[in-house]
Amino acid sequence: MEEVLAHVFSNLGSYFSEHRVVYEQEIREAIHIEIGRLDKKTKVGLGKYLDSDPEEAIFQSIVHEPLSVFSPTLAVRDYMGESFYTPHVHRSFMDELEEAFARLMKSRAKEILPKMEAVTRNFLSKSGYTVSDSTDRDEPIKLKEMTAVKGGDSINLYILPSIAYAQECPESAQVIAVPTEKTPIPFIRFQREQQLKGKNIQVWVMDPDRETVSPFLGSSSDGELAKNFDNPELAEMTAKHYRSVGSIPARKITRKAK
Repeated sequence: MEEVLAHVFSNLGSYFSEHRVVYEQEIREAIHIEIGRLDKKTKVGLGKYLDSDPEEAIFQSIVHEPLSVFSPTLAVRDYMGESFYTPHVHRSFMDELEEAFARLMKSRAKEILPKMEAVTRNFLSKSGYTVSDSTDRDEPIKLKEMTAVKGGDSINLYILPSIAYAQECPESAQVIAVPTEKTPIPFIRFQREQQLKGKNIQVWVMDPDRETVSPFLGSSSDGELAKNFDNPELAEMTAKHYRSVGSIPARKITRKAK
């Protein structure tokens, strides 16, 4: 079985030579593909040889404690509050980290965007708006676009899988909805870089699990929206804070021409 394991590790080593920065699921998928190439008898034998699930044992070998000298090893690196894995070499992988982060966000978008859309529709409905069908967009990152209408007013809203891509939204955006993050790092970077400076855009932060919406940047002229934010008092404090530090006030909801 040592030869089988060495062959699997060799193929994985080639994969990691080509993909210099990867996230956990990409590692597991690469391992799953390699194990899937083995016949049933060999898989059973490898499991007995390793005395554990082969895929999990190989994953731990790569990111923690090597099972053999043939095992590729990767070091964990944090970027934008997420964990990525890179070779053990002293060089910068910034371009590769950004590419891996984009791949992770696109992968995560498949699960989180539908949840965020449902929360957004409910939030806007409670505030008296009718929401049009959403549109999926792939650039710069997979996102959802929707328009909400109440009387003669309308809101052009974009739902993103991360605040890291807020500055790349179209100029037509009036509201950007982003999810909570594992750490404050993406929001701190957003504030430091003033990524929306010069744009009249509101930013809402959404917790898909709690089904809540909170303001992060800008304020709304619609009292019904403000009332339905999670913790309305905090929403008003946030709006006052951004006005006091010179942030551009949020674009008022568009009045449709009659």
